[in-house]
Amino acid sequence: MDDRLYIGSIEAIRETDGYETLLSGIRQSFAQAMEDDTTPLFTTDAADLYTLFLENIPDEARQCYSCSACRQFVNRFGGLVSINAGDGKQTAVMWNGHVPDFFRQAVAAVRDKTEAAQITGVFVTSKTELGCARTGIWTHMAVDNNISFLRENGYIERVGSKKAGYWNVF
Repeated sequence: MDDRLYIGSIEAIRETDGYETLLSGIRQSFAQAMEDDTTPLFTTDAADLYTLFLENIPDEARQCYSCSACRQFVNRFGGLVSINAGDGKQTAVMWNGHVPDFFRQAVAAVRDKTEAAQITGVFVTSKTELGCARTGIWTHMAVDNNISFLRENGYIERVGSKKAGYWNVF
């Protein structure tokens, strides 16, 4: 028996699972969370989210999604939340967009774990992209980051040059 997964079989899985719709939903969810440019994001103690994600997709597709770029994105940024100023409820910022049926259980598991996690700090980054959207022919989980609201609202300030500088967090 041949356990290797070929590009043709990966493409066949992705044609029917709605992967591009999942990626679009993640970007949409993040963009909505950042829409008003005043909402800070928070880190949580939600750990090993990508393993949880993989455990909740069909067994036959898991190898297709064993991707280090997506693993890094989900584990680093999948646990980010915003906090509603009115009721204090924390909401996962990556997992509230449109989700295709194939990924519905996986996204729900990650979202539930993230929203139940403890806040560990304020999320600040100078990166304009969270994750890596493309490597070669492969597309991955990633979002464009708009950090202007952090600067404009006095949360951060650039100190020093772009190459050797750093961000002060207030």
